[in-house]
Amino acid sequence: MTSLFSVLLAGLMAVPAAAAEPPKVEECMLVTPMIRVGDKTASAGAGFLVSDGERTLLLTSHQVVGPAGGLKQQVAAADLHSGFVRALAHDAFDKTKECARADQVLGIEAAAMGDTSAAADVAAFVLVDKKSALGSVGKTQGTLHPAKLASAMPKVEEAVYLVAKSAGEARVLKGKVGQITDGFLFYEFEGTPELVGSVGGPVLNAAGEVVGIHVGIGKFEDGTLFGTANPMPAVKKALAAKAIAGSEAE
Repeated sequence: MTSLFSVLLAGLMAVPAAAAEPPKVEECMLVTPMIRVGDKTASAGAGFLVSDGERTLLLTSHQVVGPAGGLKQQVAAADLHSGFVRALAHDAFDKTKECARADQVLGIEAAAMGDTSAAADVAAFVLVDKKSALGSVGKTQGTLHPAKLASAMPKVEEAVYLVAKSAGEARVLKGKVGQITDGFLFYEFEGTPELVGSVGGPVLNAAGEVVGIHVGIGKFEDGTLFGTANPMPAVKKALAAKAIAGSEAE
């Protein structure tokens, strides 16, 4: 005879597990940076605000200071450091909100990207710690919600989330880790989303911590869309660089 306990147990086991909720993206975490270098201004692509425990930074891919940011040519790392003027960050989902300003750029010469590459693909800016640095005409001040850097990398097959404006209302695109090396984090997206201006955005783990900086996409022969990111260990190594003071705003 079947016991009441076994019937209840079978019923519980038949209930599918609830799907994990994606990380919540607050105001002024994902931003659109406007980076002034000499007489050039890159004003596209993505960036994000992050706290490393001692300071609040604007992080992005170095590609954003180039065609990915609307410039005709890529600005070399040395030119970025020597010619940097300032960087402004606006909320990526509401351009009327001004989030932060930076007047220092970290002297990152090269990030560990790939086994043989020495591409400088991390750009980091130190935020000005005063509200008076903002206040552009027609803009309102957004509330900062900097992300946290992950202390450990996800494992293969674990879920990761790319924060992107082109993700629509969801704001995040789910994927799963395919491979991790010292220089790259690879992840496959669910479905085939169209990504525009996503370079420089954060890749999060399920806890909402940053595990990488998104630097590109590709497609397998079967149509599966994948992304690549500069993994957090390489980013943290780059962030150990000495800060270089930028010029005062004009």
